[in-house]
Amino acid sequence: DKMLCEGDIFDGLKLLKRCGSGAFGTVFYCQDVSEKKMALKIISKTQLGAYWERELKGVKNYRKITERNGSLLQIYHVKEGEKYFYYTMEPADSVSSTEYIPDTLARRLTYGALPENKLWSVLSKVFNDVKLIHESGFLHRDIKPDNILFVNGEPKLADIGLFSSLTVTVTQMAGTLDYIPPEIRSSSEHLDSTDKNIRQRNDLYALGMVIYCAVSGNSPRDYPTLPAKTNLKSPAIKYFYRLALILCDKDPLNRIVSLSDLSEEFARIEKTLKNGYNWRYQSGYLSKSLWRWLRSAFTHTGDWLSRYSELLFILILLLALLIHFIKLTT
Repeated sequence: DKMLCEGDIFDGLKLLKRCGSGAFGTVFYCQDVSEKKMALKIISKTQLGAYWERELKGVKNYRKITERNGSLLQIYHVKEGEKYFYYTMEPADSVSSTEYIPDTLARRLTYGALPENKLWSVLSKVFNDVKLIHESGFLHRDIKPDNILFVNGEPKLADIGLFSSLTVTVTQMAGTLDYIPPEIRSSSEHLDSTDKNIRQRNDLYALGMVIYCAVSGNSPRDYPTLPAKTNLKSPAIKYFYRLALILCDKDPLNRIVSLSDLSEEFARIEKTLKNGYNWRYQSGYLSKSLWRWLRSAFTHTGDWLSRYSELLFILILLLALLIHFIKLTT
């Protein structure tokens, strides 16, 4: 595919524009003989080596989900050859009428944070995509603004090649480092956990970082700072920023750890945006936050006692000896 150029015909598809290339393949904007526009991704087996099977499996996994859920990015056709395989899918909208420039969340954020009146419609849809994927037994593993396309004005998760089943042990760390939890990045193992709950939480962390980027317009490396002009009096900005802080807390025990809890937070934000602040809506947030803090404090105390138990025993023994000595000398 390195020799393919705009205007070439590839397996009956006319290549209109090369959209990008990377370790996981080359993407073209193309059309078929009926002039139907679509996105084409070509994966070289030679380029990926043994990993091409993971990519193809990701496509197959994704198709299983989209057959039941039309709101996700749709795959039109998959074909495998001796040295490559490819698939066609829904293309992103174009931000230009004169040339094809894909409309992605990353492109929108180059102009700054999303408008506050767009935060709910974009972020709730992205969450629903993540929820559908997880509830179907799969992971995304590379959630980031570059992989959120706008199709007919609606945001959809893309880059399906990194999809994996929750029941499969993954031996490579996938994703983009800035969207991977810091404890995973700094781990000596540098591998995806075999614990499906931890692997799901990694997707939720990445979603939290996407929310932060959408609210702030900043890079993940700027987390958790906000531009000075950020209007925290806006309910949408305030509550989504707060949600990002919870999802990306430096202490994993303080984060939201389940889809059900995150669904409750999105429902709470929706009600607040529609009906205004209500103590009844916010009491759940406060109680959950308190519970996460207590759980974290209890766990860290237990870890500390376990780590320094011998030192603690020695200190207690010395204190006891000191008290005994004082009694003998008085």
